[in-house]
Amino acid sequence: MPSMGGTGGAGGTGGGTSATAGSGGEARGSGGAAGNDAPDASTTRPDAGTNTSAASGTLMGQVSINPAGYSGSGKGDVYIVVMDGNPTACALGTGGRPTLITQLVLVGVDLKGGAKAPYKTDKLPPGTYYASAFLDENATGKTNPQPDNGEFAAVDLSSFTPPKVTIVDGQQKTLDLLLNFAPPPLGGTNCAPKPK
Repeated sequence: MPSMGGTGGAGGTGGGTSATAGSGGEARGSGGAAGNDAPDASTTRPDAGTNTSAASGTLMGQVSINPAGYSGSGKGDVYIVVMDGNPTACALGTGGRPTLITQLVLVGVDLKGGAKAPYKTDKLPPGTYYASAFLDENATGKTNPQPDNGEFAAVDLSSFTPPKVTIVDGQQKTLDLLLNFAPPPLGGTNCAPKPK
């Protein structure tokens, strides 16, 4: 999974979000790179670019870490993104840069010892999306929202792409995101989801 979010401060479009971060964390943001205005975990904050159509699909689940091969702290902010394309295909030159549909951040979570952090994003337009997450252990996600320095991301290990999910209008879909792979550095390739 090459890249997780837009460049700093980019506004996005798409669904509203809400989340509980688990283990004492809080949730913030949707539809672009996380800002500094973090509501508490019970607050839903749609960004200015939120989709105002009749879309009502919901994506929810839990984020956890696969302990196999993992030696990090398990603590930090979890960035979750939903995008309309595959950033792995972009990095390989077989696809274009995906568009960010929505993003949220679970602030200050602790995923060690099998702990899980629930998330929920709603008001998603119908469509097929790629969803992923990464644990920002070194606190660089605010300026560079993608995994680095061995940070684990959620990847389908059969294809090394983010998990794919289809949402229809009014549907509530559950997708658990397992942080299971540390992607290699991308160099100069920009496959971060672009704002819609």
